[in-house]
Amino acid sequence: MNKENIIIYGINGWIGRALLNLLLVTYSKENIFLISSSVCQIQVKNHLFKCYTVQEILEQKIIPSPILFHLSFLTKDKIQLISLEEYQKINLQIRYNATKIIEKHKIKNVFYASSGAVYNQDRTICQNFDNNPYGFLKAQDETYFINSCQKVIIARIFNIIANNPNKIEHYALANFIDNAIKNQIIEIKANYPVIRSYTPLINILELSLKMLSDNQTATTVFDTSMYTMEVGELAYRIKSIIQNPNIIIKRPFLDPLKKPDYYIGNSEMQQTLFNKFNINVLSFEVAIKNLIDAPHKAFLFLLFLKTGLL
Repeated sequence: MNKENIIIYGINGWIGRALLNLLLVTYSKENIFLISSSVCQIQVKNHLFKCYTVQEILEQKIIPSPILFHLSFLTKDKIQLISLEEYQKINLQIRYNATKIIEKHKIKNVFYASSGAVYNQDRTICQNFDNNPYGFLKAQDETYFINSCQKVIIARIFNIIANNPNKIEHYALANFIDNAIKNQIIEIKANYPVIRSYTPLINILELSLKMLSDNQTATTVFDTSMYTMEVGELAYRIKSIIQNPNIIIKRPFLDPLKKPDYYIGNSEMQQTLFNKFNINVLSFEVAIKNLIDAPHKAFLFLLFLKTGLL
């Protein structure tokens, strides 16, 4: 068993749950500390975990040699529910909380879950809050933690293959798989090319853990991008994996005058890191099939992460 201590700030999301499942393969329960503002305990793999509030984790004795996975952030969809001022205020408070946790427990190694939304269309980094509040605040967090932490591993997350997403009705691929399993029509509404890339979340987390534990690795920022395809191809690949010839895929004719919609990361650095740390990346088909064949498959989907559901 690994002896490092792991603190997860933002355990309620599906990335946090996936990380916790992965950690339990090689880490003892006693070396994992969870932070949540909304639940007091979580059960995973027959292990019942206490969830600390931020204040409770700050009141704990200093946790020796901890790694912090900073996954907490108010998601983009909340912008529709509260004012931009309140949205910014809450996310700045989360940044402050993370800072206090780092200071209290003398944390040297941090993982920060960023987003592909930090990029403008020309691949420059967003510097305008009004145009893209979510991407702007994520980009500002990146700069802040790079400047204030000894080592931070930042994954700019685009589209990932992962268990237990929420709000699946709002995301294309989760919807594709859900409809295919239910033998319903897979409907693609876009009449223009939509190009996306996908990476298995488990491989991103495996890579990040190795980088955080490696004394030779310095602060690193990378995009998550592995398997790139147009969503029409994606729908047919899902149909093929599920092996149900009765699934119907419906889509309007593509308009040749409309520009393609790209949301893909730069895959070169991630692939270099996978090679360096000997990460055996799941193939697209195996990753999808693992989700479909897993227990409780009604809750296991490929989440289409376009603008940062973290």
